[in-house]
Order: sequence, then structure tokens, then C-alpha cells
Amino acid sequence: MTRINLRVVGIDFGDWQSIRNHTGLVLQAITVASLVTFIASSVHQYLPDICFHKEDKETILMGPLPLLGIFHSIIAGHMYMDVQRRHREVQTCILKKDEDTFRINRNVRLPGFAKFFLACLSSTLVLLTLLIRYQNENTSLFLVFVVTFALSIFWVMITELEDPVSGAWFGNKAPVEWLIEIEENQCEA
Repeated sequence: MTRINLRVVGIDFGDWQSIRNHTGLVLQAITVASLVTFIASSVHQYLPDICFHKEDKETILMGPLPLLGIFHSIIAGHMYMDVQRRHREVQTCILKKDEDTFRINRNVRLPGFAKFFLACLSSTLVLLTLLIRYQNENTSLFLVFVVTFALSIFWVMITELEDPVSGAWFGNKAPVEWLIEIEENQCEA
């Protein structure tokens, strides 16, 4: 397999399959951001009075928006560190051929309420960004796209990292017999 290696600058993309997987993940985030930007464009066009007034824009930009951003960063950072730690544990299990620890880690997921809370914070951040209208329409839409893309790519990263069986960063690194056992257990359920 050909590896794309730019170690001179500290980047190792991996093989072509890895690049395809990662491109798919980025395209997911771009699709979500584009959809939300299209919705924002429609809102600005057909419901121009729904946006914050000029005086309220400063209040939103100085109050709730940064506060929600800080809360989101803390929670998302904690979630990312947790899945990154488990990702390393699973990789270590695969390298050491430690099937028991792999079994323990393969089904561990982030709590549903934590994902729900993060999704609520993300949605609120996107909504507040969507409702702030700038003098230039393109600036508003660009900000909606950027915020949505950043939040979406983070969401995609967390969900892919927490799945050691089919996540994009694991590929086919686990031994086949471990994965066959997983498929048999899923068929029985």
C-alpha cells in the first residue's frame, strides 16, 4: 500500500483507504454545514424580521453566545479526551493481542445524555449564529457555515473515535476472529 507521508511537517495521512475514509467524514460535516447555511439563507430571505435587532446583536455577541461556546468547549473537550483515551486503549489491545480488554472497550460508548446535551448546545450555538444578521448577507452565511462545520466535524470525530469496530480511525486493524464474534453476538440480539 502506498502511504502519503509528509513527516517533514509532522503529517502522516496513511494509505489511500484511510484518505477516502477521512474525506468522507469531512464531506459529512460539509454537507451538514451547507444544509444549515441554505436554511439560514432561506430564513434571512423569507423571514427578515426574525433576526436580532441591531441593539440586541451586541448583547447576544457579548453574553449568551460566548457563554454557550465555553460550556460547549468544556463538555466537548472532555468527551473528546475520553474517546481519545479509549481509542489509545483499543489500539494497545490490538497491538498486544489483548482480547479481554478489547471486549471491555468495544462496547463502551459515551452516555446518551452527554451526547444529547452536546447536541443541544451545538444547536443553540448554530441557531444564535443564524439569527445574527450582519450588514453583508454573505458574512452572516459564512459565519453560519463555519460554526456549523466546526461543530459538525467535532461531532463526527467523537462518534467515529468511540466506535472501535467500524470507526474510521480503526479500519481493519482488529483481528478478524474478534470481529466475527461481534457479528455473531449482534445476530443473536
